[in-house]
Amino acid sequence: MVTLKGIPASPGIFEGDAVKFSGEESAEKVDKRKVLVGKKFWPDHTQILTKAGAIVVEKGGLLSHAAIIAREFGIPCVVGVEGISQLVKDGQVIRVNGDEGTVEVPGGRQVESWEGPEYIYYNLENLRDEVVNSTPVVYEEYDGKVYVYFDYKTEKSEREKVLRILRKRFDGKQVVAGRAKPPAITPEKYYIYFFFKQAMENPEFREMFFEARKAADNPDPQVISALAEKALKNAVKYYLKAAEMGSEKLLVLAGEYESTICHEYLAKKAFKKLRETVGLTRIREIALKVDRGEECVSKECRLYKLFKRLLNTPDEKITFYGVSLAEAKRRAKESVGRQS
Repeated sequence: MVTLKGIPASPGIFEGDAVKFSGEESAEKVDKRKVLVGKKFWPDHTQILTKAGAIVVEKGGLLSHAAIIAREFGIPCVVGVEGISQLVKDGQVIRVNGDEGTVEVPGGRQVESWEGPEYIYYNLENLRDEVVNSTPVVYEEYDGKVYVYFDYKTEKSEREKVLRILRKRFDGKQVVAGRAKPPAITPEKYYIYFFFKQAMENPEFREMFFEARKAADNPDPQVISALAEKALKNAVKYYLKAAEMGSEKLLVLAGEYESTICHEYLAKKAFKKLRETVGLTRIREIALKVDRGEECVSKECRLYKLFKRLLNTPDEKITFYGVSLAEAKRRAKESVGRQS
């Protein structure tokens, strides 16, 4: 018996046959006697989530869509379970404990932990870029190690040369290449960093970024809400400009307003700060109360409702200048694609 630890997202204990999510064809296999297991779920998967007896997810946290749906419908759920999709087979009986955040898998083997810092939640400001031996790299120091991220086009021999050079420089620290093991996002960190760096060249974005960082460190519902609305409005504005001009640079800028400022700082980092302040137990109580529609008017409840809205409102329902975020984004991508 192997016990995997995750985040207790919705209370309850359930034992049943596992159904590994592999698209809409999985829907016919799921019922209230089954445990739905997947890497990540989106709003489009709501119907299949509500059919399950329990839910286990490899990625995500308390604000993920699967976690929210599970609480709304009273379904035991554990999220952030590393390696669950590797370990579990279709039809295998597993035990889900949504109170403790554990999943018991009979006859399994302990899976290796992911290599690298903060795969789902990451700190852009911790990243640095440099050209080493004519090879551009991005790296960060974390927990006594130096993690190095490369462009996916970089040859293996060049990567090994860079790692040897950096190992000499960071003598006494372990220098490793970030690995692409699900749910890791290390390869994307290389590109995410340069998108962020490019956006920071824009004075308006730079000013708002520092405002968002300050707000995330001391979350207030009114401040977070106002900044998020401004960030999403700017995202739509720059997506439309990118569509008009076929500008990849404006497309990136719009995306940074949406993803980095609104989602990463005003929602995820601010939520992390709130969780650190009130504790995981209290956050779970708040989430359960709000998601089940019970009355909750405290500052913490208002913040949770706000974070939930920022991370789970469909792009089609976010509208500025008479255009939805989804439509503005679609136009921008199509226009930039035609210029390529």
